[in-house]
Amino acid sequence: MASSPLEKRTTMISAGRLPSSRLHEMSSSRPFVHQVDVVFPFDHELQVAFSELETDYYTSRAPLAEIYESLRIYGQQSGLASDAQVASTGTFLPDAWSCREGSIILNAGKETFESLGLPGHKILAQMPGAPEQHLINVSLDTPSVNVRSNDFILDSITRWDRSREGSGEGQWDFAFHISHPEKGTGPLSLSRTRHHKVKPSIRNLQNVHIPTSALPPRPNPRPTSTRRGGHRDLSHGEKTTGTDDNDALEDWNERACELFEWIGMVNIDAQRLHANDRVDPYVAVYSGPGPSTVGDMMHIRWHGFLIPQFVQRILDTATTFLSSQMATRPTVPLIGLTIHGSTGVPVLTPPRVPRLEGEDTVSIILALEGTNDPMTNRSANSGDETDLNGSWVVLESIGKWDSRFG
Repeated sequence: MASSPLEKRTTMISAGRLPSSRLHEMSSSRPFVHQVDVVFPFDHELQVAFSELETDYYTSRAPLAEIYESLRIYGQQSGLASDAQVASTGTFLPDAWSCREGSIILNAGKETFESLGLPGHKILAQMPGAPEQHLINVSLDTPSVNVRSNDFILDSITRWDRSREGSGEGQWDFAFHISHPEKGTGPLSLSRTRHHKVKPSIRNLQNVHIPTSALPPRPNPRPTSTRRGGHRDLSHGEKTTGTDDNDALEDWNERACELFEWIGMVNIDAQRLHANDRVDPYVAVYSGPGPSTVGDMMHIRWHGFLIPQFVQRILDTATTFLSSQMATRPTVPLIGLTIHGSTGVPVLTPPRVPRLEGEDTVSIILALEGTNDPMTNRSANSGDETDLNGSWVVLESIGKWDSRFG
C-alpha cells in the first residue's frame, strides 16, 4: 500500500536585529512544546550554559471532573490559578483539553459538544474539509457568565467522563507543570503522579561542514504606486525597492532555506554533513551551504512537557551569549534552534484542530554579521576592533486546519 503524501504546509519567514521583542513573544505564542533542539559550533562556555538548563513535569491519569476540581483548589490555595500548565495526552481526538492562564479549554466533536450543554464556538468553520469541532472556555476562578453555576460545569464534565468510560476510552492521561507541586491535591498530588526530570541530551558531531557566513540583512521590498506621474513611497521612510531588490530578496530566501536545511541535517546527525562522507552520488547527493569549514558541532536537545518559561530560558541563553560576542572575536557566529509544538493540544487563540500528525515547528537562526568574517575572525580592516551586529531569522511552519497565519 502506497504511503499517503505529506499534507500541504504553510510557512512564514521573518527577520530582524538583536535585541528583539519578537523573540520574547516566540515562546508564549506556542504554549505547549514537546521538544527543543539547539545546534552551534563547539564552544565549551556555551555548552555549559545550555547543559545547566533543566526543568520537570508530572503525569497522571484521572477523570476530568477530578482534575477540574483539583485545579480550582490549587488556584485557591496557592493564589496562582494561572500558574498551572496542563494538557491531555491521550490519542482519542477530537476529545482533548488543556489548561493555562487560569482557564480550561475543552475541545470536542459535534456530538460531545451538544451533549455537554456548555457554551462554546465552532472552530475553523471557514476551512474546507475541517472536521466539525468546538472550543469551550471554562474559567477556574469564576464560572463564565454564560454558565449557570460551577455545579452545572462539574455535572457536564462528569457526564463526559461517564461517556468515555462507557465507550472504552477510560480516564484522561495528562501532563502538567505547577510551581508548587506540594500544594497539589487529588490527581495533582505527589502520591498520584509520576515525576519527570528533563535534562538536556548532548552530542558532539565531529568533523562536519560548517557554513563560514550566515545571512546579510534581509532585503525588504515594499510596494509603490503611481501618483501624478511619479512614484508614491509606501515604505514608511524605508528605501523602496525595484526588480533588482526583489531578485536580492529571492537570493536571500534561497540562502536562508539552505541554512535551515543544514540545521535540520545537524539535528538528525546526517552522515552527509561529515567531511569524510563518501556517499555514491547516484544514491544520495547533498551539498551544504558554502563557503564552509570543517569543525565540530554541538547538538543539545530537551524533550518532554516544556512550558513557555523554560523555552524562553533557552532562547535567552542563546541571545545573551551571542550578544556578548559582538565586541570581541566571536567563537560562535551562528546558533540554530528548532522548537516543536504539540499539535494534539487545543489552544484558544489562534484556534486550530488538534491533530497528532499535525505540523507546528519554529526554526530560528541567530547570527553575527558585519565587516568581520565571524568564523575566521578576518576583518576588512587592519585593526583588532570588530564591527558585528546580532541578527535573527525565524521560519514558522504549520499544517492544515491551523489559523495562525489567517
